[in-house]
Amino acid sequence: MHNMIRGLILFMFIHISGSNGLDLTDIGLPTFNPCAISYNESLYIIDTDLIILSFQSPSQPPVISNKTLSIPYHTDCVIARNKVILMPILKVLDITSLSWDNNITIRGDATAIKIFKNTTHPLNHYAITLFNDLLFIFGGERDNKISRLTYMLDLRIPTLWTWLPLPPTPETPPASIYTSLHSTSRWILHFRLQSYTNSTSYVHIDCFDPQTYRWKGVVSSFIYSNLSSPSAPDLIQPTTLTSTSLHDHVLLIPAYRDIPYPDTNASHFTFWKVSISKTSTDTTTTELTSQQLNAYRSFRPVSGGSVTSVTPELTVLYGGMVNTLVPGTIHFMNASNGHFLDPPAWLSLPNNTDDNTPASVTASSTNLVPIIVGSVLGGLLFLVLVTIVIYFLIKRKKRKQSSGYDSQPTREINHEDPHQFLSAIRSFTPIDMFGPIVAPNDTIADTEHKKPQLISRFKEHFDIHGFAQRANVDLSDIQLPSSSRS
Repeated sequence: MHNMIRGLILFMFIHISGSNGLDLTDIGLPTFNPCAISYNESLYIIDTDLIILSFQSPSQPPVISNKTLSIPYHTDCVIARNKVILMPILKVLDITSLSWDNNITIRGDATAIKIFKNTTHPLNHYAITLFNDLLFIFGGERDNKISRLTYMLDLRIPTLWTWLPLPPTPETPPASIYTSLHSTSRWILHFRLQSYTNSTSYVHIDCFDPQTYRWKGVVSSFIYSNLSSPSAPDLIQPTTLTSTSLHDHVLLIPAYRDIPYPDTNASHFTFWKVSISKTSTDTTTTELTSQQLNAYRSFRPVSGGSVTSVTPELTVLYGGMVNTLVPGTIHFMNASNGHFLDPPAWLSLPNNTDDNTPASVTASSTNLVPIIVGSVLGGLLFLVLVTIVIYFLIKRKKRKQSSGYDSQPTREINHEDPHQFLSAIRSFTPIDMFGPIVAPNDTIADTEHKKPQLISRFKEHFDIHGFAQRANVDLSDIQLPSSSRS
């Protein structure tokens, strides 16, 4: 009953809070450059505070909770088991207790320890990913120098983590910033954009083997045709699609490095699907249009947004900015095929949609508010009434049990017989507390041969004084014989 009341209150809140449901501020938006992770099929947004969004399905509003934490400067985070690792200044948050974990010893390469503890000159614009219990960081910029180094943090011992540097090889990607690392079931893929003098831009895919700790070079390159526009995306956000028995699939989502130019037409944005073998580095790429992925309705490439796989079937795009005036929103994607889901009716979207936006999202539901509110209030009053009735019935039953009425056997009383009436209401004596005494040697056969007991003919409540008055007998004239003992 308690859960039913909570659900009704939440349902009423959704329809009263606005004509289109929850506003962006209700779920922590707008948020720029949030650190987003998935844990127990919930989305954890780590910014200045912690926001937790628990989704049962995209069609239903999330259960929202938050916690105030003194979160230090960070640009990225990953989760290993139940530990959230914030970077570039290494800090560990226990996700189960939502408290900082200071019981982990960091050892290994002294340079790496120094870099990832430096609060005045931290590493920026690096790429990071987690492969099982190994954390990999590549590239980045520090002190105006672009790095080509690869660092690995071994997390396999829960309380003892080790930094290992991986020296560059000829197959190591060039020093770069604003790149992306993404883990598959077998490989780690590195995505980087590169522009040439003829204004043609390419996407290069490098492969890293996490089993041998070696780069294997470029495995695929293709022209990214979107970069001819001044407002075209210049950053890649990879997300995992459902794998098959032989291949892993990754969807490349366009994004911006900085706040982009205003752009209301999303139909020209292009997505790419990358498929890589689980046994070799054979890679194929497929270009997908916005119409093919149902992304042209409300999706806009953002700057400072996050892409997180919340469940094996659901990916959530959260936060960021479309331009300096329009904040990013929250989008849901089917992780099996990469198709964007229509914006849910419970979410109020900013005014950055085009004419292709479904009418169910933008249409007002003001006329439904009185009906919904009346139904919810009526249901609540009925539940309160039922609760009061059940409370008094339970209280009455407990009062009867405490008075002992239920433990006494009922007995039919004949009101015409005064003796029976008096016997029925006689007081409960201490003798009644004990049952009949049966000798241990008595058996059923012995009791059959016993003589029946003589029963007195006198009534139990014989009143000798009352009998003398009715018979006109003076008791003083009667001389009773004196008894003597022998």
